[in-house]
Amino acid sequence: MLSGLSIFGTKLKKLLMAFYGYFALVISCLLLIILCGTWSLIALILYGLFPKRHVQTLSRQGISIGFRLYVAILGGLGWLITDTRSLDPLKTSGPMVITPNHPGLLDAMVILTALPALGLVLKASLLDHPLLGIGARLAGYIPNHLTLAMIREGRHNLSRGQHLLLFPEGTRTQAPPINPLSKSGALLALKANVPIQTILIDCPSGYLGKGWPITKPPKIPVRITLRLGKQFPPIGPARQLTLRMESYFKEALNSPFAAAPKTFH
Repeated sequence: MLSGLSIFGTKLKKLLMAFYGYFALVISCLLLIILCGTWSLIALILYGLFPKRHVQTLSRQGISIGFRLYVAILGGLGWLITDTRSLDPLKTSGPMVITPNHPGLLDAMVILTALPALGLVLKASLLDHPLLGIGARLAGYIPNHLTLAMIREGRHNLSRGQHLLLFPEGTRTQAPPINPLSKSGALLALKANVPIQTILIDCPSGYLGKGWPITKPPKIPVRITLRLGKQFPPIGPARQLTLRMESYFKEALNSPFAAAPKTFH
């Protein structure tokens, strides 16, 4: 009798946890839709009132505020725990190309909560996304499908003292610890003569990684930790610089995350 009750209790607990996971997934998606939709309307109003360069600054600030609100609400509910404290030194640093690994869809959002003025090289299709496209265009984010245009626009951002975020894997990680890196980040850093700052992202649950169905709920809470990695000076050629970065990522991401060298913080 007791054994039967124990089995029933275990099954009931699993069922309730699954329901809670789906509930959290639905609410977090609805919240993101509301925030992105609201900001798109506000950004369009700003576009009609201010010069283009002011709209870009305001759009980046608005996107960062919206994402910070999103993360804060999910954090308050105990659904998402992020740690971006290691990025604080970048807030007062000079122009650089920031190159993280890319384990999941939330990576850029979490980084943008910490660095609001950040430029971003993103997948070209996102500029036509019904929720994200308007804000991304007005923020001056750069599509990744035309290398020469991307480098030209990226150099323009960097020449104004800004940071530029670029995921050198080109997509979410398919073969951990990291996919083969493209030369885009190295080329941009060399052309603009700025350093490359790596960031190491850890999401142990693998939530929204490559192959994770968007309708599959995570195990709550989702934890995302960012660690400031090694900085590479703009010394070419691009292929060799890219290989040095790739070797570093493999070594750093295969080591225990808590054991990051202190000099990288």
